[in-house]
Amino acid sequence: MCKWYGLTLTTPELCKLAIIASSLVKKSGSGGDVAASTYGGWVMYRAYNREWLEAEIEMIESGDSSLHKLLRKKWPRFEVKRLKVGAGLRLLVGWTGNPASSAELVGSVKAGVKAGDLTAHNPAKTSAKAYAKTYEDFCVQSEKCVQKIANALENGRIDALLSGFARNRALLKDLGEITGTLIETPKLTRLIEVANDAGLPSKTSGAGGGDCGIAIARAEDFDAVFARIEEEWQNSGIEALGLKVAEFDESGDLSLIEQRKDDHIEIAYHQYNAQAESGFEHVRFIPNALPQLALNDVDTSVRVFDKTTKWDTPLYINAMTGGSKKGENINESLARVAAKTGLAMASGSLSAALKNPQLAETFSVIRRFNPRGFVMANVSAGASAEQAIKAVEILQANALQIHLNAAQELVMSEGDRDFSAWLNNIEEIVSALDSMKVPVVVKETGCGMSARDVLRLQNVGV
Repeated sequence: MCKWYGLTLTTPELCKLAIIASSLVKKSGSGGDVAASTYGGWVMYRAYNREWLEAEIEMIESGDSSLHKLLRKKWPRFEVKRLKVGAGLRLLVGWTGNPASSAELVGSVKAGVKAGDLTAHNPAKTSAKAYAKTYEDFCVQSEKCVQKIANALENGRIDALLSGFARNRALLKDLGEITGTLIETPKLTRLIEVANDAGLPSKTSGAGGGDCGIAIARAEDFDAVFARIEEEWQNSGIEALGLKVAEFDESGDLSLIEQRKDDHIEIAYHQYNAQAESGFEHVRFIPNALPQLALNDVDTSVRVFDKTTKWDTPLYINAMTGGSKKGENINESLARVAAKTGLAMASGSLSAALKNPQLAETFSVIRRFNPRGFVMANVSAGASAEQAIKAVEILQANALQIHLNAAQELVMSEGDRDFSAWLNNIEEIVSALDSMKVPVVVKETGCGMSARDVLRLQNVGV
């Protein structure tokens, strides 16, 4: 439909739009199925705040907001993160033959939370306050459990998945007991037990109460274990569905990469203030009425990179952007300025181009409009030596910047979470580029570096 109408929605925007449409049709459901359909592949999903979205939609209907603004907003709690699950894991899905209504199950849980009086299910007659606290604990523990399962999936650890799924099952059992809701039906119990007996992690799918259950198997064992489980499931009235996770090529997801880059530009645009203080306003030069020199004697040049390179001025255009059409236009303008003034220039992080070659032009435009200038490529400390070399080649760069941005990665839903190899990566990059006579500079993106960090970098050749 987007192609038909010529719309260029990003994946996150398309997902939000689909959730809005879904929420207008039905008032229950987490939106997880919508996110999975929109993104494809393996994803970790955190549901949006339903009351907040309903209020936002009411504002649109009253004319106080717009759909465009809502799509661009950051939604409370809402998160969709792609999981980097390799081909070593396969999914099995079993259908119990009994459809379950998410609306009814969610409604049952909410009713239990609101009532708080569990006389029929809990002789202790838990108070409403204590009951709500118990439900809150369930949510907190479930969040931790999901994070561990996501990590286990990305690392292909069946043992961690077994324990994670078992923990999830125990939490759901407790929830069922405190709300008086049947989440794991006898057939779902049998589905899980059969899978567990075969050494596979297994759990209910969706809201439970029937419907489906899933199991995870190693790819090399899949055919044999599927044949065994399929027979036992069938004997228990459970149908093994021939489903698999849709294959997804991350490098093809231009929209997510481009949106992140455009978000950076949008934020910078709205925060820009021509009258902002930079620190220079506190500097006053002492008048020198007797300079005792000629203008031609003034030398503003500076030598950098162990004094092997000379810049005419001690200023350069630092890393800005790239990875989207807006970023390409900005890079072209900056490159023209650099070429006219003789300033050195660094590109934004080339991670986007390394993931998808189609975005390389949004960076190489710098060299195209500044063919003889001093240009620095830019990569993350998570990049390999091969990727660093590729980044240098894309820009025909004179030097390479490596940026340290752990804090930024942690606050981005799709950001990296493992920084254990950074120092080793930097050492390998320095070694690889040394033979190419390409110097390396390491910088931090806003939080600074300690003296200890600087010494560690120096020790690996920076």
